[in-house]
Amino acid sequence: MNVLDEGSREKAVLWRLRDPGDPELLRARFRTRTFARHAHDRFAIGVIEAGGLEFQYRGQKVRAPAGWVNLAYPGEAHSGQATGPDGWAYRMFYVDFNLLTEIARGLDPGATETPFISAGAVWDPDLAGRIARLHRLCEDPRSEPLERQIGLCCILEDVLRRHSVTRPDPHHKCGKREVELARGIIEDTFEEPIQLEQLASLTGMNPFTLVRCFAKDVGLPPHAYLVQVRVNRAAEYLRRGDSPAKAASEAGFADQSHLNRHFLRHFGVTPGTYRKAYAA
Repeated sequence: MNVLDEGSREKAVLWRLRDPGDPELLRARFRTRTFARHAHDRFAIGVIEAGGLEFQYRGQKVRAPAGWVNLAYPGEAHSGQATGPDGWAYRMFYVDFNLLTEIARGLDPGATETPFISAGAVWDPDLAGRIARLHRLCEDPRSEPLERQIGLCCILEDVLRRHSVTRPDPHHKCGKREVELARGIIEDTFEEPIQLEQLASLTGMNPFTLVRCFAKDVGLPPHAYLVQVRVNRAAEYLRRGDSPAKAASEAGFADQSHLNRHFLRHFGVTPGTYRKAYAA
C-alpha cells in the first residue's frame, strides 16, 4: 500500500489487486482537497464513510453523505469537494470496465451493450455495507483471492440489477459525427499541442460552436478533455513502470510538475504514489 499524507488534513492510501478487473483501491480522508472536473476510464464504486462529498455529475449537483454509495461510469465527467469543513472519508474501487461488461452479459446473454448507470450516488445501505466490508477485507494481504473476487462480482452484479438504466443518447443537433471526430483527434494526438482553429478546421465546425457542442456532449470542453486523456495515458505509463518524469513527457505534459498537479486533482494521489502501487 502507498500512502499520501499531508499532515492531519489529507490522507490517502492506494493499492491494487491482481484480481479480475485489475481493481485499484483507494481509502482516503480529504478535508480541503478539491477535484477538477474529470472522467475515469474505469468504473468507480465506493462508499462514503464520514462527512459528505458533493460534485457536479451529468448536469446536476449531487450530494453523497455518509452511508451513501458513490458511483462514476467511465467517461462521465464529474468534480468533487467536501460538503462541509470536516471533509469526507471514503473507500473506492476502480475496476476495468470489461469486468462490468462480462457480468452484464452473464445477466443477459442477449445484451448488445453494457447497461448504463446514471446515478452518481445512491442510498443503498445493503450495498454500502458490503462495499465497506469487502474493501476492508482487501486491505489484508492474506485475504483469500476467491472470497475477494466473488465479493466484487456480486457487488457489481447487484449494482447492475438495482441501479442500471437504459442509456440516454447524449448526442443532439450539435452533430454526433463532428464531436466524435474532434474527440478522436484529441485522443490520437494528445502528445502534441492542439490548436482550436486546427480542431475546428478538421471537423468542419465553427470553433465556438465546436467548443459548446463538445462540452455539452462530452461533459468537458476540449482543453479539459485533452488534460483528461493525458492524465489517463500517464497512468498507463506509470502502471507499466515508467518514472513520473518519463510518463509526463510521453503523455504530453510540459514537465513533471504539470503532471503532478493534474494527477493529484484527478486521482487524489501523486504519480509516484500511484506508480508504487503497481511496483509490488
